[in-house]
Amino acid sequence: MSLLKNFNMNNNFWIEYPSYKVPKIYRNLFDKDRSKASKDTSKIMWSIVLLYDTSVNNVISKYPESEKKIIIEEDYFEGKLNWDKYKDVMKFFKESELTPDERELIELNNKLNERWKFLKDEKYTIDNAKDLDAIMANTDKLYTIRDKITEAIRKEKEQGGVTKGGLEESISETKQI
Repeated sequence: MSLLKNFNMNNNFWIEYPSYKVPKIYRNLFDKDRSKASKDTSKIMWSIVLLYDTSVNNVISKYPESEKKIIIEEDYFEGKLNWDKYKDVMKFFKESELTPDERELIELNNKLNERWKFLKDEKYTIDNAKDLDAIMANTDKLYTIRDKITEAIRKEKEQGGVTKGGLEESISETKQI
């Protein structure tokens, strides 16, 4: 289930998903927030969701993580977000909210992005031509792996049928009738 299904830039994360105050790591974040209606940590949680949600509900899901962080800071958070300060919350979110396939897809996309930056910045010389050619020749294999992971995620979601609060979707909600 995508948490972004109910996303509205003005909605408070903690009001939309009060059960997220149960895990201690989220509760500590919430409890330390002294802003009105815990609005500051609500924005942090929505930022983390925007960063990692792989669903079609996330319009920035296809961007590399580094670019997503910039988009989130400029267009949603409206300021610099100290991502390192929340690395434990982010790690917990990834492990608890994403399937192994979704986590693998995120890491693979990050590595593909690093790879393309490297290839783009590397000068083509007689000394490294063979290595660069080998890297570029293997790129298709990595995209095939990414496509298989993406397809596995799509199938998982089709078979899933989980709603807000963990309720199972009805037959009509899953469009089986």
